[in-house]
Amino acid sequence: MTGVAGYAVRCSGLCRWHPRIVSVLHTLLFGVFAFALASANC
Repeated sequence: MTGVAGYAVRCSGLCRWHPRIVSVLHTLLFGVFAFALASANC
């Protein structure tokens, strides 16, 4: 729970300063997740 809360705080802090970086980061994370899912299905 602490890790999730820490991530949320860090994310909110980043969103305040660099929304574009956070957007790219989330897109990258989603891409990696989708790639891993596709690899598992093959």
